[in-house]
Amino acid sequence: MRPRPALDRRLDGALTYRLTSLVATTGYGKSTALAGWSQAVGAVLHRLGPADRDLPTLAGAVASALSERVAGLPADLVTAADAPLGPDADELSRAAALAGALAEALARRLRRGLALVFDGIDAIAGAPGSVRYVETLVRVAPRHLHLVTASRAPLPFPTARLRQDHEVLDLDATDLALTPDETAAWARDRLGEQGAAVAATLHDACGGWPAAVQAALDALAREDPSGWPRTAAGLAANSATLERLTLAAFKDLPPAMRELLRAATVLPVLTAGLAATLGAPPDTLDSLTSRGLFLEAGQDGHRLTLTSRHVLAKHAPLDRHEAHDVAAVASRWYVEHDQPELALRAAVATEHPGLAAALLDSYGLRLAERGDVVAALELLPEAARNAPTMIKLAGVAEQNRGHWTRARDLLAQAAEGPAFDAFVARRLGLIDHLRGDLDAALAAYARGYEYGLPPADAAMCAASMASVLWLKGDRAGCAELADKALEQASSLGDPSALAMANTVLAMLAALDGDRRANDAHYLRALDYAERAGDIVQLIRIHANRASRHLDEGAYAEALAETEIGGRLSDLVSFAPYAALNVSNRAK
Repeated sequence: MRPRPALDRRLDGALTYRLTSLVATTGYGKSTALAGWSQAVGAVLHRLGPADRDLPTLAGAVASALSERVAGLPADLVTAADAPLGPDADELSRAAALAGALAEALARRLRRGLALVFDGIDAIAGAPGSVRYVETLVRVAPRHLHLVTASRAPLPFPTARLRQDHEVLDLDATDLALTPDETAAWARDRLGEQGAAVAATLHDACGGWPAAVQAALDALAREDPSGWPRTAAGLAANSATLERLTLAAFKDLPPAMRELLRAATVLPVLTAGLAATLGAPPDTLDSLTSRGLFLEAGQDGHRLTLTSRHVLAKHAPLDRHEAHDVAAVASRWYVEHDQPELALRAAVATEHPGLAAALLDSYGLRLAERGDVVAALELLPEAARNAPTMIKLAGVAEQNRGHWTRARDLLAQAAEGPAFDAFVARRLGLIDHLRGDLDAALAAYARGYEYGLPPADAAMCAASMASVLWLKGDRAGCAELADKALEQASSLGDPSALAMANTVLAMLAALDGDRRANDAHYLRALDYAERAGDIVQLIRIHANRASRHLDEGAYAEALAETEIGGRLSDLVSFAPYAALNVSNRAK
């Protein structure tokens, strides 16, 4: 048994509480941890088994174990447990009486702290007498007696009053899970120094689950070290031991929890609200999370661990109708909470064409900017996929994915039909603009500007036309369109359009040698781009400012701009402006 001092320190907290409840699923090392800790602190450890469902057996064993540690406990505490029941005897009353008598005797004779550990409360679930015995002992225990329970599920008796009085310490799988450092230590111990190199991957794959880590290390020890990184990376899908342990833990869960986990296999994220909408009882999500293994918490909700997702999809999959029902219910919840992107992911995961089509119709452009539209479109029948609005969405999605050749073909197709607008024109023009086909870009921008809708895109088409004319050396035409772009953008108050218009005006000021106007427009452009959250424009503006500093020989200032531009470029993959930033830094 490997030492775990950090976990032992957490368990030491049990010596200051009346009750400590340790809940975690199979394989988290509850018994191992409690055995080592009990020995270290001199606790009385009783591992519950099927025999303890019989009240006399349980009460007699506990009294006997305590008699060996507490001098002067009456011998009849042990014999009383075996006494026969009378004809009118009530088992629950007898359980309370036995526990009460033991607590009273301990109150008189126990002079220092002592922990009594019940490992495996699950073994007596459904045995009323034994459950009442433990419950009563917890409630009436003298101040020097500290009860510790370990189980795979929450305790089978209420503890709200004790919690209200701050007399309960809760520990769960997150406390038992290995830390990255502990996983590394286990790997080093089992595999040698080479093992530490795969420890981080191993930790992520196993989620800190001790049994999984141990099983994985055993599997790696049988392999050639050259294959360890590959095996560790694919662990969730390849370890039979992990699969067996996960499946066993899943079967231990109540039906409602199992159904929620099955639903989670096709959902991008779970929250308490969504779990309730799917029919899960209150606190189900918290209970599953505290057990570890199945769910991991993130900032936006809970997700299945890699291992559990694989095992459940294989051994407890939803059929097509079940999956579609889950996706439909979850989609409504996501949309109601302004998360149509998650709704679309659920539609894609369950291959639900009707749901995908409805979401694309309602939230098309938003989803094209941020959602998995290409995969969703593949679910639609060919006729629906070739509708003008869907071609437009596909073009936007492909451009956002960086597939600009494909995007240009689709956007050009959309531009020839009823889906054309300034939004399409601006994106089509940008591709030609950055490819250096200035005449084609100018024509696309001009058409979008003349179309006029959506107004913000029309204003950006005007600003983009001005940029092309700047490159062509047409200062007068550039100035005229830049002023129109600023006027339109100002009337709309659209920050992206205002950023683009001020950028072109700054470029014009640079042509005129007006340093103050150049600075003023770039600062305004930066402010508007930041308000819009438009990282691509921010990279462009910082790159332009760096270029100006280079022209002036202000190299420290130029480097400072490239530092910012480089950091922003790491956030998005937009090669043209990123390349300009790198070029400036190289100069």
